[in-house]
Amino acid sequence: MKKILSIILASVMLLPLAACGQKGESTQTETVPGVDPATGQWIGAGGCYTLAAAELPENAVWTCLLDGERYSLIQDLTKFETYFVRGDETLWQADNPAYMAAAVSDGVWIAQEAREDGRERIDFTLLSLQGEERKTLSVRLPADCFARDFAVTDGLLVLNCSDRLLAYDQAGQEISQIPHAEWSGSMVSGSDGKLYFTQPRETGGGTVSTVDARAGQMTECFVYERGSLCTGDEAAPLLLLRSDGIYRVQADGEKSPLVLWEECGLTVTGLSGAEALPDGQYLLVGQAVAPMLLLPAEPSELKPRTVLTLAVLPYEDRMADYTLQFGNLIAAVNAFNARSLDCSVSIQDLSEDGTLTREQALTKLSTRLIAGEGPDMLLFRGELSPFPYLRKGLLRDLRQDVEADPELSLEDILTADAIVRDLGGLYLLSDRFTMDTRVGLQSRFGECWGWRFDEYLALDRERPEGTMVMYNLTREYFLRMSATRYMRSAIDWQSGSCAFDTPEFIRILNACREMRETPEDPENMVFGLGWDLLQGGYLMTDAIFLSSAAQLSAYRQQAGEAVSVIGWPTTDGSCGTDFSLGDPIGVLNSSAHPEACWQFLKAMLTGYEGGTPAYHPAMEAQIALARSHTEDSEPLPFAENLKGPISEADEQQFRELLRQVEHTSLYDEAVLEIIQQECAAFLAGQRSAEDTAALIQSRVSLYVAEQAG
Repeated sequence: MKKILSIILASVMLLPLAACGQKGESTQTETVPGVDPATGQWIGAGGCYTLAAAELPENAVWTCLLDGERYSLIQDLTKFETYFVRGDETLWQADNPAYMAAAVSDGVWIAQEAREDGRERIDFTLLSLQGEERKTLSVRLPADCFARDFAVTDGLLVLNCSDRLLAYDQAGQEISQIPHAEWSGSMVSGSDGKLYFTQPRETGGGTVSTVDARAGQMTECFVYERGSLCTGDEAAPLLLLRSDGIYRVQADGEKSPLVLWEECGLTVTGLSGAEALPDGQYLLVGQAVAPMLLLPAEPSELKPRTVLTLAVLPYEDRMADYTLQFGNLIAAVNAFNARSLDCSVSIQDLSEDGTLTREQALTKLSTRLIAGEGPDMLLFRGELSPFPYLRKGLLRDLRQDVEADPELSLEDILTADAIVRDLGGLYLLSDRFTMDTRVGLQSRFGECWGWRFDEYLALDRERPEGTMVMYNLTREYFLRMSATRYMRSAIDWQSGSCAFDTPEFIRILNACREMRETPEDPENMVFGLGWDLLQGGYLMTDAIFLSSAAQLSAYRQQAGEAVSVIGWPTTDGSCGTDFSLGDPIGVLNSSAHPEACWQFLKAMLTGYEGGTPAYHPAMEAQIALARSHTEDSEPLPFAENLKGPISEADEQQFRELLRQVEHTSLYDEAVLEIIQQECAAFLAGQRSAEDTAALIQSRVSLYVAEQAG
């Protein structure tokens, strides 16, 4: 029986990692949940499986197994060429990218995208398993229609496009169109030979229909509550991938567990595909997962490991892709799990795959914490704020773990001082950061790291009509950015006091009302690159996400002169740039395995290589690489526009910026909400700045005293 796999691949490096127990002490559990401790027999509802690493071709965007031979589409990312290979042997080559393919009984169909007269064209090529072109044809898609994925069913070529399925015969004649919701839904080829279409639901999961491409219709057959579907095996046409395991799904929606991760003592996160292989094996893949083999095992082969739970709260948009939201975190977790000897990390979705709202998820988390059943760690991003947990004393100060670690110190963590300054302790740790800041030409601002509100207002008043100090600026956004920075020095959580009825805060409020708004709208659109707009005088400052010394150097090269990193205006002109932490994680004091949690956080911190690493030695390695960069070198992943090596001046400017930054972008959302509520009347001209500041002082004082108490 031919086995077919269609996937998107990404790999992570696997290196040896010490055991999770501090100083060699084991934190292993004594049994695997699916094994009867008395008899050693398997008692799980799913099957008994273990995992092993799988090797797949590098840069493969699609791969399939046909009668035991591996065929792949390989992308050359530098030349944008595509290769059809069998093992290591190249059988066919194309001079443009191809991302869509489908295997049939006697070959492989490859679909390539092109543009013709402003419309998308798809070029189909049927290759034999020896790489010979057996058939070629082209079809032009309707206007504003774009292909997303591709399947073959009943001898027809079917494209899933932006708002419809399009079916063609092998002469290129359109057979049918089947409409569906715009930019939504995906095709799944069942192992029963049928083509299925799954349409996601706002409440989680999706609706599954069978596709009759010749008749041009879909017939709904069942609904699933959560997870994602892929091609099944001999026992069921479909497989359902969920956070708790993999299920076989019949054509009527009846499901049964193939494997439940907890039963096997396994932790698997971020799967996007699973394909049945010979001998009862399954290949597991995902965008942030190193390919793995799921292998049938004997109960005695399973090794017990402590499972650390890391709870996350996805964005409210349940249609958003889970892997895109948590790609970096999933990669870090999977890399750790592949190297750890006696423990693993399991990512726990607090929304339960979108079946719970934000409020329901947070309420359930609070209930669990009160009962002492909470997770080991929490990811504080988006809707999940650290401040309620910090005020209740629920978070562990990680300084004690750093001090006990012989291989690490606080100086090795670039963001540590800022986190401690803002939170009163190292209650969060992240492997990376950006500096969400603003730059201006040094010829205008001089060599400085910040600017005052009166300087901003003067520049705003003096600028010519049709130019902007900041693009897409509103009073509400100006207030948010200014107030959240002021809050850090205005609140003393230790004493339970605050200071908002001050001349400094009143200056901020007045600046919010005096500034000129430049909101983006159809009549006020700005096109062009930031450095060009600065040089032309159209913009006075440009918002950038600064991620490396090399990026700063590249920006200076493109601007044609030195730039000043000034950030947001402040009351005293101090550094206006903050650290924005990527995926900050806190350890709960209730965790039974704090040392194991530290081992994961340490591995995440020291293993990150992209963007702006928070680990000082990794940052130094990036700077050294940028020093040796030449115009003929491969583009740097953290600064693709850099031409030649960074200059000594650029390097020193970046190092000084790191020393100047004193704070993170963290703030208490409840305090900001009070400020925004009380400022509504002020911004509408119905209340003075002094009266507004007094009201804010009164309300925030009550809140701070309550939280501090």
